[in-house]
Amino acid sequence: MKKILLLFLISLLTFQIQAQKSKYASSSIKPQERSNIEKSLNWASTSSQHISDTRGYEIGVSAAPVDRDSIYHEVDIAPSFPGGDEAVRRFIAQNLIRPKGSKGEVVLVKFLVERYGEISKVHIVESNGDTQISAEAIRVVRKMNAWNPAKIRGVEVASYYVLPVRF
Repeated sequence: MKKILLLFLISLLTFQIQAQKSKYASSSIKPQERSNIEKSLNWASTSSQHISDTRGYEIGVSAAPVDRDSIYHEVDIAPSFPGGDEAVRRFIAQNLIRPKGSKGEVVLVKFLVERYGEISKVHIVESNGDTQISAEAIRVVRKMNAWNPAKIRGVEVASYYVLPVRF
């Protein structure tokens, strides 16, 4: 990492020295000419460019503060069940009571994962119409322990999640 940083600094310094020697670096260049030069070199003007750090957050751009009391549909990190996808499948398999006649149906259950991880507003998004299967899917989801909430810029927020429950 130190070598990469050192190489970057050396190349940056070399570039700056060359730019100072170049006729394009003089202050006599009009803004329109500078813009045309930058376009031809495939550079973006720093005034219109958003620079991102390694986490993907924009630097130098004023971002609106995250409202912890709002429900977000687009988040940086989606809500997740502790232990991941395999743990949620295991939980469903251990707690699901299959109604008679259920044969491979999939029910899509949508619910809100609150900013502190609690599940609320559980409802069916898609089902085959069998009320017993839908009711069982809702029962199992409501039985789940707290989830890891969604995050925006590192702040825990409420977000919806759609979970397929297979019978």
